[in-house]
Amino acid sequence: MHTAIVTMINNEGFFLPLWISHYGNIEGANLVIIDHGTTDGSTNKCQMSNVSYVNVPQSRPYSEMDRCNFVSDFCNSLRYYYDCVIFTDVDEFLVLDPNIEDDIITHIAKNGTKVIAPIGLNVVQLLGEEKTIDINKPVFEQRNYAYFDTTYCKPIITKQSVKWRPGFHYCNQSSALDESIYLFHLRDFDLENSILRSETRVNSLLESGRSPETVFANSGYTGKRAIGLWGRPANSIRKKFDNYQSFERIEGPQFDFSKEPGMVKLSEIIDESGTYKRMVREIGNKLHKIPSDFSRSITGLRG
Repeated sequence: MHTAIVTMINNEGFFLPLWISHYGNIEGANLVIIDHGTTDGSTNKCQMSNVSYVNVPQSRPYSEMDRCNFVSDFCNSLRYYYDCVIFTDVDEFLVLDPNIEDDIITHIAKNGTKVIAPIGLNVVQLLGEEKTIDINKPVFEQRNYAYFDTTYCKPIITKQSVKWRPGFHYCNQSSALDESIYLFHLRDFDLENSILRSETRVNSLLESGRSPETVFANSGYTGKRAIGLWGRPANSIRKKFDNYQSFERIEGPQFDFSKEPGMVKLSEIIDESGTYKRMVREIGNKLHKIPSDFSRSITGLRG
């Protein structure tokens, strides 16, 4: 199955090498990186034979709605030549259950659903227990827990044309949850990087003279709430990381999300064909131990 995996970036020197390393190891996949005005030199260091860059100028005020419309149209155009197109943000990593013998592309090909959503998990750093991440080493040898989040059960694996909405959390087509594919969201997997990345994004926004409202145009957010979606203050990030210590911890040899309220709500809106269309927002407050089977699922740059 001809497959393209797409992301869109701007000055992502930390995550881009990891994203390319992870998805570049998927046999048969071509990577397409939409570069929206990178100036930090990171794209020059990330070259592989199966990686293509598409340069997009910052010729107009940033709008999340514009980004979604552009990526939707771009990915739909790729489907003239690709059987499957996958879009992820640069801090999102798809992983197939290691206990399944197929590779992820073969598994997706066997899934008859046209739009597939993975299990969404936010990986966290437990301060005082886990050190600053070493990006050269396997991620899950350094991070042990993640919490379930329905908003990251994104319909991003597509075998038909779709129109995504802001954040790519939902689209205009029904999708089916594939409980053998996991989306590991790494935004909060390292405090130091989270603060630095947030500051870089806010500074980029403010130095350009763009207002927070233009960033999330048509999203209904304004002022501090709008800029908070683009980049979070350092004290807010630290508070969130501290709060992870209060989460209940679920230990076990395998993932089990059957009792998660979000999973229950997802099951309630699945129709008789096994698909669902509208988004359910339910963020868990339980830290699930990442099974040892996943220890090398995101290998790091020298894994």
